Amino acid sequence: VFDGLEIFNLIKNYPGEVTTKLTGLAASMASYIALAGDKITAEANAVYMIHNAQGVGIGDHNDLRKTADILASLSSLFAQAYSAKTGKPVEEIAAMMNEETYLYGSEIKDAGFVDEIIGEPSTDKATACALALARVSACDETVKKIADADSTSKIAALIGELPKVNTPGVAG
Repeated sequence: VFDGLEIFNLIKNYPGEVTTKLTGLAASMASYIALAGDKITAEANAVYMIHNAQGVGIGDHNDLRKTADILASLSSLFAQAYSAKTGKPVEEIAAMMNEETYLYGSEIKDAGFVDEIIGEPSTDKATACALALARVSACDETVKKIADADSTSKIAALIGELPKVNTPGVAG
């Protein structure tokens, strides 16, 4: 937690414009660190998770109460930051943290944790297919440019040596 606070502050205090990008899972302290950006984006398949601060306590009942108080104060600190970003009341954010809330893709933006979702899948099947075909063609062209006859033969030989995988619904 404390290393994460320092990372957050280093990013937040950077004098330039900072965009934080959620490209996979932003969970626990990473969900807080992401808030340090001036702009926050998430991939359409990103996952965002918030929960209460966690820690380990050792000692007698006084030590454990002290640890619990520290964790409660840290959770409150994080809830305030999440609230400031989303515009949601602190109580609502605290409830989300109590539940260990996961948000997926556009849910992250809908909840107000990010400013933009990038890489949203096309709802137009023809456009998606055309884009996929263009990318495959670009890959083919790149392979043709960098491959020589010797490497192509080696790759073909390796492919021929791979065991066949029986995938239901896929011929070959």
